[in-house]
Amino acid sequence: MTPQEALLTLNALPKIGLKKAKTLLSSFSSPEQIFLASQQQLQRISGINDEITFIIKKWDTYFDLKHEVSLAQQYDINICTPNDEVYPQQLNELYDQPFILYYQGKLPDTQQPSISVIGTRASTFYGEQTAKKISYHLGKTGFTIVSGLARGIDSMAHQAAIAAQTQTVGIIGSGLCEFYPEESRPIAEKILTDKLGCIVSEYPLTQKPTRYSFPQRNRLIAAWSLGTLVIESPKKSGSMITAKQALDLGKHIFAVPGAIDHPNSAGCHDLIRNGATLVTRAEDIIEDLSPHLQTAVSSYAYAAPEVTPVKSSKIRQLNSAQQLIYKQLSSAPIDLDYLILKTQLEQKVILAELMELELLDLAQQQPGNQFVKL
Repeated sequence: MTPQEALLTLNALPKIGLKKAKTLLSSFSSPEQIFLASQQQLQRISGINDEITFIIKKWDTYFDLKHEVSLAQQYDINICTPNDEVYPQQLNELYDQPFILYYQGKLPDTQQPSISVIGTRASTFYGEQTAKKISYHLGKTGFTIVSGLARGIDSMAHQAAIAAQTQTVGIIGSGLCEFYPEESRPIAEKILTDKLGCIVSEYPLTQKPTRYSFPQRNRLIAAWSLGTLVIESPKKSGSMITAKQALDLGKHIFAVPGAIDHPNSAGCHDLIRNGATLVTRAEDIIEDLSPHLQTAVSSYAYAAPEVTPVKSSKIRQLNSAQQLIYKQLSSAPIDLDYLILKTQLEQKVILAELMELELLDLAQQQPGNQFVKL
């Protein structure tokens, strides 16, 4: 058993968890020594009872190591540990850092600044538009966009990163071979096929999501970035847990205000009241983080967001599919079925190009999956 295989096994065994695993790892010179230790050696370690000792000694009845390695190879899944150069060093800030990370795609350059964008799954039209616009402009200025690939705000942030052709990291609360939620799979696949980042998990490949795996996952989102942006969040939510975790790590907290009578605004307003930076545009984040971006500025030719060109110039720069869709739009709302009929383009193509048009302020989505020309 190699050190990495020992860590894979330890990570997958029941009843152990990160705290006991950390104790075990600190008690032996190398991970594989845990599985070579005698029953008496294991039982002398604080917190390791008879049940845990039995599980460790009979580990192969609980975990199929060969199958795990085979699955990783089959689906082109990479595995790294804190001792590997590619392991995200910012996760070392966590007292309970994961000792195994599974990822598909390519981990972003650690010198490139990153921002975590989070919010409610039950997002409003306003929240989704805000998430897309701010994430897109941050992406265009060189930020990696980090989120959880959940429905709602998370999905909007990832889609905007794809549109901006910037790096994005999706951290999920299940194993990579039990991807959840299924509705976000197309976004994950787009990230991978366009080589725009990676999908990350600390869980064994076939582990299903649980009520505990998402709060645990959130600490990785909080630790990964220089700061966390919250867009639409009730007072009690996973987003608020993530914001607190980020604050405890000394990260910058940003929040977008919303309607005073909407429950989705309550969490963000609480954050602002308690010192979070109020954000209405990407520049608010860039200005706040500028003292921490000096290395990134010189390495990535960092600049302020692009000056918006006149509408006619924008239209001239549209690709053929965008031109075709734009010509069908008017000031009156037009539904998606009409655009499919008139353009003869696939639905996924139309939706992708409409997002580009929205980010260029040439179109706007209305409730009911309808669109208007701006």
